[in-house]
Amino acid sequence: MWPDLIRKAKEGGLDAVETYVFWNAHEPTRRQYDFSGSLDLIRFLKTIQDQGLYAILRIGPYTCAEWNYGGFPVWLHSMPRISLRTKNDVFMVENEYGNVMEPYGDDGKSYINWCAQMADSLDIGVPWIMCQQAAPPKPMLETCNGWYCDEYKPKDSNTPKMWTENWTGWFKSWGGPDPFRTAEDLAYSVARFFQKGGNLNQPKWGHLKRLHDVLHSIEYTLTNGEVKNEKLNNLVMATIYQTKEKSSCFLSNTNTKTDANVNFGGINYFVPAWSISILPDCREEAYNTAKVSAQTSLMVKKLNKAEDEPSSLKWTWRPELIESTSVQGRGDISVNKIVDQKDMANDASDYLWYMTSVDVAKDDPMLNGIVTLRVNDTGHVLHAFFNGEYIGSQWSKYSNNNVTYVFERNIKLSLGKNLISLLSVTVGFKNYGPMFDMVGAGITSPIELVLNKNVFKDLSSNKWTCKVGLNGISNKFFNTDCASKSSSRWISDPIPIYRNFTWYKTTFKAPLGNKPVVVDLLGLGKGMAWVNGHSLGRYWPSYIADKQLCKTETCDYRGRYSDSKCVSKCGEPTQRWYHVPRSFLKDGQNTLVLFEEFGGNPSNVQFQTVEIGSVCINTHEGKEVELSCQDRPISKIKFASFGSPQGVCGSFDKSESDSKVDALSILEKLTCCVGNGNVSGSFCNHYFLRMLAMIGWGEYGAAIDLDSIEVQMNKLFSKGVSTVHANITIDAFDDREEIDPFQFRFSSDLGFFTMSLTLPDLSLESPLTIYGRYQGSFPDNLRVLKGILGDLSSFTMDFKIQRAKDITLDSERHILVAKLSILTCNISRNKMLFWSLEGDPHKILDSEPPEMILLQRLSVGFIDLIATAENIPPGSQEPELPQNSIFTENG
Repeated sequence: MWPDLIRKAKEGGLDAVETYVFWNAHEPTRRQYDFSGSLDLIRFLKTIQDQGLYAILRIGPYTCAEWNYGGFPVWLHSMPRISLRTKNDVFMVENEYGNVMEPYGDDGKSYINWCAQMADSLDIGVPWIMCQQAAPPKPMLETCNGWYCDEYKPKDSNTPKMWTENWTGWFKSWGGPDPFRTAEDLAYSVARFFQKGGNLNQPKWGHLKRLHDVLHSIEYTLTNGEVKNEKLNNLVMATIYQTKEKSSCFLSNTNTKTDANVNFGGINYFVPAWSISILPDCREEAYNTAKVSAQTSLMVKKLNKAEDEPSSLKWTWRPELIESTSVQGRGDISVNKIVDQKDMANDASDYLWYMTSVDVAKDDPMLNGIVTLRVNDTGHVLHAFFNGEYIGSQWSKYSNNNVTYVFERNIKLSLGKNLISLLSVTVGFKNYGPMFDMVGAGITSPIELVLNKNVFKDLSSNKWTCKVGLNGISNKFFNTDCASKSSSRWISDPIPIYRNFTWYKTTFKAPLGNKPVVVDLLGLGKGMAWVNGHSLGRYWPSYIADKQLCKTETCDYRGRYSDSKCVSKCGEPTQRWYHVPRSFLKDGQNTLVLFEEFGGNPSNVQFQTVEIGSVCINTHEGKEVELSCQDRPISKIKFASFGSPQGVCGSFDKSESDSKVDALSILEKLTCCVGNGNVSGSFCNHYFLRMLAMIGWGEYGAAIDLDSIEVQMNKLFSKGVSTVHANITIDAFDDREEIDPFQFRFSSDLGFFTMSLTLPDLSLESPLTIYGRYQGSFPDNLRVLKGILGDLSSFTMDFKIQRAKDITLDSERHILVAKLSILTCNISRNKMLFWSLEGDPHKILDSEPPEMILLQRLSVGFIDLIATAENIPPGSQEPELPQNSIFTENG
């Protein structure tokens, strides 16, 4: 997936891709390195290079909260005389140390100095950065991480202001709601950073792509200009970057509730609350962070059309063999204390068994009393067994960021030996905070037997036998090769449900097409999933987000963001859909294997594809927008409004200020795009939007007479449903160096275009004119002109070139050429090629080839001088032909 994701990053306007290097992934066991497959760091960097982007390599060794144990391999924890995040020979340059350095005292200061000296001594030729490290040792550069970094200033005035992490949202935790940060606020934080003197950084796609384009256009001014601020009114500020060549300006409104109308440079501007407008020339607004004009796509999940799921999934199962531990108490190592799970399991597995026995004599008061087993746990989940019987489970809650809890169950002791088996489960180790590596994981002391609410016996110093992992994981039941070798052990019927410690397996066909694939695991409890031996990770759909975490008010982008703002999906599973990369799938039969730890029902598991269900856009005056359903047709327009509609994508409502014009009924008349399954979405969308663009392109009356909008739109849509030529290309031009593609222009009633020999769409009644300059001899034949019509049928035309001297010009053709000359807008003495095409292309195939005319281009005014002056559509009056300027053949 790397090439596609990196390409999209570049298309989104990014200059650099930033990545961590995870030590525990590349060296999971000491001196055993892994840079294969998805861990191929060099291939990843070369993929970035192939797109012409820079890479920011954050080699750690600490990677903060994004990764298990902060990216440290757990074997470090067991090495003698090692204290993590202090001066050790096994470390390299630090990351995000400044915010936790103080508790380390002098060791921390010594450590950070050693890191800087060691890194600089490598002489790699590029700058070193230390994130969140105020005043780092020279020559390290400090950077900012956070939701907002506009107020951040490096301690050293010679250090550039850099933002290495703009948090586009927040982490999701088991039992927590869905965090969400609005595009408006994210864009505001980026624009504010640049307004306050920041360098280029890396936010995300969509609304921010436009922001990147604007910032790139003024990059020189931002990095070389003199800066001054001008207060316009309360909480509204203008920032001017000025060079000798030009000036660029930012207008910011930091008020969280009140919009602002301000006058700047003699021009009035509307700046919404909590937004920033960017004026590349200090006059025209090119971007405002609160005016989102990017398409919003509501994604939907479609059933797997390759087969009838979930009924088609035929399951087999097998139990996880736990008798040796839960019944017999057999393990791999014995100790006389409770050992931290990091030390014992060494991150080889989430699962660790702790087993001990208690002997009860005839005169033991516990024999006939009410005894409670009390276990203190710093792991995430605990399953308890007593004398081979399952007695219960418990897991930590994350609302207070504390995973410590106490498990208590009443037990009935028997005369003689009693076996206690405890299965501790982690879902990762602690990864943030000072000395986080010293925080315990798993079961911790004391473990007690309580009689009549008084502690009667502490089992912490008993002989404890431990076993790492589970039988099925150790024997790789999830591996398709191993699974096939042991297929006789998988049971077909009956399929048990809600049975803990159970393995399930099924086969399925890959969903058709190339859309992203997900698997819905709703109905399962907690466990792990694999597709064709590839891990999809841990699942826990039975963990429901607390309903009280979500607020009832509408998400408002205005005001500072926090991880509790705009959260959603409370009362729902934290996660139920899991991405299945298509690279994991095979053309034929695929295998899904589940290990169900808690107990669940696999009968509703199904594979689905993710695609666009509906799209919407909210734009503003003077903005050209585009809607697309990718490769699918637009089937219906559900809402359209001209004014200030309220709500969000999928639930818009008209407001009192909306126009009385029924925009929806007008749009529905464009049958080319609506309800026609034979027309591709990309074709229709392009043509539809070109038609809409005509409202503001030459149809000037609409700007003054609002009542004429509906009339003009109906006129445009009538033309829109006529036969259309589209995707027109001329093969003969593809390999001719003497044809300058950037000097060729195409004109029709849709306007004027300059492009690389890809012609615009045009309606049947609109003549197309191609004109441009060339060098040398023009070819005698245009091999192929081809394209498609509105019904998606193709047309092809071959042309024989006629020289100007061979063409007899009649008076009507004189007038036609004169009109075309007037509309070309650019005087040139180069040879020009004029080609006019109109009429039915099916008939053209049988007719004489169109005539080519060489002549000098002429122009008056902008498109049409009279139309511009009189505010009327071009071509509505007869132009006066210039004297002695037409039909002159050059060369």
